[in-house]
Amino acid sequence: MKPIYQRLIIIVVIFLIATTSSTYFLIKSYSDLNRQLLQRSALILGKAVEEALLNIAHQNLEELTVREKVLLRSLMNSMTTETGSIIHILLINDNMTIILSSDRSIEGHKYTSPSELENLTSDEPRVLTKTWSDSTQVLDVIIPMMNNENQIFSYLRLVLSQREMISFYKDLSVIFFPIVAIFALLLFFTF
Repeated sequence: MKPIYQRLIIIVVIFLIATTSSTYFLIKSYSDLNRQLLQRSALILGKAVEEALLNIAHQNLEELTVREKVLLRSLMNSMTTETGSIIHILLINDNMTIILSSDRSIEGHKYTSPSELENLTSDEPRVLTKTWSDSTQVLDVIIPMMNNENQIFSYLRLVLSQREMISFYKDLSVIFFPIVAIFALLLFFTF
């Protein structure tokens, strides 16, 4: 009888190791996929906003007429909401000054912080994850806007609600309960 108990213990240990390791790799894969999907979704949303704004704005933001500014600000405000995916939209010139924003009170603000300047001065679109002082998690999408000669003339910055962007990736129980049930059935039939 002793060898049967040893076999049962070995089977239980193998089951626990297999379940633990597969759960770890599944969670890691899911987290990586979630992060990549979030970044790609944010970039796609940023590119869509860029296309919409480029239909109104021309390459020199300082030369925008009052009418163009009103149209752009109105378009920006129509795309942003406090509870939706897009919280803020900003157009920043090459001198790192906010020319237009969905929040008019910050227009004219110049970025001087080295970390902000480093984030803004990239030739490639970026998605940064940040946490505000009130524990709100946001995605900061920064897209350089280029002219026909591939020179950067301004930056588009979107602040997105991370909670709204990942709301459809949330429920992990749909993935894990069936896997645990399959392992439990395998263990049961093994006995």
